[in-house]
Amino acid sequence: MKFLQINFDRFDGLDSIQLEDYLESRPAANYLLLDCRQVTQSQLLELLEAVRTCYIIYAYPNQEQSDALQALGDFDVTKIWEDADFIEHLTFMFDDLLQTQGFSALPDEAARLRDDFPGRIERRGRYEMLVEGDFPEETVLLDFQRLVKNWGRTVFVMPFRRFYNAPGRHRLTFDYATTGDLQVIYVIYTLDRAGNLIKTDRIIDKEYRFDAPKNAEYRGQILLKGSGSVRLGKVWTYKDKLNLGWFQAGDQRTETEAGELIHSLYLPGKRHGKLIVGFSGNLSELPHYERQSMANYGFPVLLFCDLRGRGGAFHIGKIGDHQYENAVMKRIDDLLISLNLTRSDLIMAGWSMGSFPAVYYGMKMQAGDVIAAKPLLHIGSITQKVEVAFKTEPSMISAREYLTGFYRPEDTEQLDQIIENCLRASDLTKTNFYSFIMKNDELDHCESFFRNIKNSAKSVACVEEAGFHPEKIPEMSRWIDQILSNLTKSL
Repeated sequence: MKFLQINFDRFDGLDSIQLEDYLESRPAANYLLLDCRQVTQSQLLELLEAVRTCYIIYAYPNQEQSDALQALGDFDVTKIWEDADFIEHLTFMFDDLLQTQGFSALPDEAARLRDDFPGRIERRGRYEMLVEGDFPEETVLLDFQRLVKNWGRTVFVMPFRRFYNAPGRHRLTFDYATTGDLQVIYVIYTLDRAGNLIKTDRIIDKEYRFDAPKNAEYRGQILLKGSGSVRLGKVWTYKDKLNLGWFQAGDQRTETEAGELIHSLYLPGKRHGKLIVGFSGNLSELPHYERQSMANYGFPVLLFCDLRGRGGAFHIGKIGDHQYENAVMKRIDDLLISLNLTRSDLIMAGWSMGSFPAVYYGMKMQAGDVIAAKPLLHIGSITQKVEVAFKTEPSMISAREYLTGFYRPEDTEQLDQIIENCLRASDLTKTNFYSFIMKNDELDHCESFFRNIKNSAKSVACVEEAGFHPEKIPEMSRWIDQILSNLTKSL
């Protein structure tokens, strides 16, 4: 990761350049480092005009400078600017190694239920379980081990594996909900490579800062005490970013009343008139905000990252619960208000699993434009095709289990009707639809949907390419870029 110092030369090993020279030559860097005491307000505004948003890491701003920088999503690190390990800390925060953030499943492959556990346990898919009972004393529910037997042979596993490649401070969020006076206690044991105990973290809160040392290994337990029940979900792992973000510096996290987490990243733009909203496709347990390049067109961009289930759950709420959807729309509406825009100024974009929310929210919110690439709209039928989904993308099975709590054939029609019910309740007369369809898509066939809305939508434009669902990614990307380019030129 390359940092470039502007108008000062303090950090050894980093390139430094004067502002005038930078504006002339624009050398490449991941981020610019700026001591605001070294520039005037007019110089700062000149720099902000020249560079993209979310690009400057700065310290010691006055109020006027702070307002200008924050408006474009840049990052104030004054609190660590004088630290001896500043660059190391900065690299840890901003170098996004995807495998070191995300979640651990409970129980994952390193966790084993105690054979003598006295309570009742109900598994709910891969990522959730319900436990209930009466535990007068602390009772071990799960042990996280390093050696486990799998298919008759002993294998090595890595409990809390997110920490192995990213020593440093992490933020942990424990997803659980209890009834009665039941208490949940997580214990993480940190050992050196010789097996000697270095430290024990005993965690009773849902939020925790965990220091992962270098060259360490981990074990753990989950303990219960009291009476009642607990829904146990994932353990979320983030690099500590000094409250500047969660998965990525600058992103936000919203929690619904039901405890569902919504991660979103806002990239402020310098061009007025549109807000682009992008929804992630399948993420396969690796958190990232896809297609940040859509910000290249100058409009502000809001990206949603869905890691419920294995790699997403189509960005909608569990069946019968609309809290998640209402929170998504509120996030969008709040930004529209701050930008002095209306819903007709929305460009909703999504691909594969993300195409469903682009169409769904696009219809519900009467967006001006909806871009759906490799659309998947009949999510009941899609997730019913077990043999196809496991061959192509097992996240589809996980999404069904998450949304319904089960895997029941009778849920197929209800899931398929979500988009149809939304269509019947929506006014499409102000919305332009663009779709990129694979003719041989083994997951879903959506030509009929776009054909049927041609008379009710403002306009519908479809492109069809020969091939199966995973194919033609470069062509799809160029098509999305072309649509956005045309929309930009139309203003």
